Amino acid sequence: MVVSRWFCLLALRVSVETVRQPEEETAAGHLVNTLLKERSNSAIAQVAASSNGFFQWVLPASVQTSEKALKEAEQEVRAEFEEVLGKDLISVFEQDFAAIRKDLEITDKALPRTDNGQLGHTAVRYALHRLFVARHGWYIQGLDPAGNHFNATSPAEVLKGRVPHHVQVFTEKLLHGRGFGLSEVAMLGALLENLVHKEAIERTRAVFAAYDMDTDNKASAKDVDFAIDHYMATYILGPMHDSRGHIRKVTKHLLDIMYAGMSKAYPTWEYTRGWTHSIRHHLYGDKDLTFDETGAVIVDIGEKHGTWQTRECLDLKAMLMELEVQKDGCVPLSNFYKSLKDGKWQFSESPDYLRELGVLDESDPENVRVMIPNYLDSASNCVASSEFYSVCCVNECDALLRQIEEQIQNPDASSQDLASLVAAMPSKTMPADRTLSAALLTRLEKIAISHGGRVPIHSRLFMQWMHNAYPHECPYPYVSGRTTQRSPEHWMADTHKSPTVTEAEAAGFAKKAAAAMPHGHGQCGQWTNQEELYVPWKDHKDRDATSEMDL
Repeated sequence: MVVSRWFCLLALRVSVETVRQPEEETAAGHLVNTLLKERSNSAIAQVAASSNGFFQWVLPASVQTSEKALKEAEQEVRAEFEEVLGKDLISVFEQDFAAIRKDLEITDKALPRTDNGQLGHTAVRYALHRLFVARHGWYIQGLDPAGNHFNATSPAEVLKGRVPHHVQVFTEKLLHGRGFGLSEVAMLGALLENLVHKEAIERTRAVFAAYDMDTDNKASAKDVDFAIDHYMATYILGPMHDSRGHIRKVTKHLLDIMYAGMSKAYPTWEYTRGWTHSIRHHLYGDKDLTFDETGAVIVDIGEKHGTWQTRECLDLKAMLMELEVQKDGCVPLSNFYKSLKDGKWQFSESPDYLRELGVLDESDPENVRVMIPNYLDSASNCVASSEFYSVCCVNECDALLRQIEEQIQNPDASSQDLASLVAAMPSKTMPADRTLSAALLTRLEKIAISHGGRVPIHSRLFMQWMHNAYPHECPYPYVSGRTTQRSPEHWMADTHKSPTVTEAEAAGFAKKAAAAMPHGHGQCGQWTNQEELYVPWKDHKDRDATSEMDL
């Protein structure tokens, strides 16, 4: 049985007694621990000791060009990185930097530049947000707009309060005067990823300490699986941090409560356990593991969990599509709540909570509907969280946009080129080489007219058009500030209202015969003409499209 991902955990989260004793701060100068040592063995074999590439790139432009001066400067920068990352992990960091840089290349070519040819701060946040969602299913705090505009302050601000002061200073020093090109964005992304690794190892160490497991000696595969299971219970339920951001000193009693309730609170728990154990077996077989090796397993799980659990999101999507009436990406509320009559709580969020999340299509007040992709991408369906990120459903539309970016390699395009690309491009629910409707083609052309003849692809109107073209994959894009992404737990604490619908409310919706009737607008979500550029640039501006755009 598939259940709403946050609600299946809410009761257990509330019942667990939290412990607010801050753990001692870890030694400054570590963004990651020796958890990646095993991974670094292969990396070291592949990366030249002279650090060709990264450390030469990172040198400030003011360095003299003599061979001696360049070598001394490179050694100085390397020494600073060794202090921050740990000497054993420099080669690993270089590998991560290279991988992230490669992943960013397509989007980087399609983003607008500032007058000096660099990426603006908003563009950097936009690119990194999409990067981490695509790589790991991570919605990074400080990068994820959560319903608002992408922040225009320096992306390095994301690190503030999460790293020792000298690390923040070091990062700002590296970026000072450089602007943001592809490599600078990749460097910041690699630093963020390593911070996540560090946090995972700290949480694993807390589990070892709670059960008096020796981090200096090897543990059997059985004991490692035991530690991984209890780590995953805390990972899925949420971070073990106090209000000051420190790792909580969890107790054996607390972990026992969490673990004991997982099978009931999280129906796919046994399936998840089997998957995590397979990660350990794939990396090391059944041999005894050092703590560093156990940490390497935990990091691999964290990097893969977001994309692995996408199958749960796809299961939810399939269930919702079975409840559609018009097959346009929307489900009547009466159908959405239908399963409650059988005592199942698959879809139990209250209308007020769904409205705040931007899930409801209320263009016809007599036929309120749930927009499938908006529901899947909402905070209600996030599981696993940390100080840095939440694991949520991967936005299926991003992969489609990435294909467009790869073909266009420009921030904007003609309506004809975009129409040809989209008509040929399949999704999980749309066939390749289809014929787009006249209404879709007309709207795309009018978006281009409103922008002087070309369509900016990182814009609200184009993404609204994509929502109409792929109603089951692309969320309806609200204007920034109209929605708020809060977890059910936070919404309940802030509003003092239950995020779940009552049986009486659900029954009331079920009685409305109009809720199951065809929707008058013939589309999921009402078309609006307000434009918004997710990445501002001089060639286009936010504006209200002209009234002629109405069909």
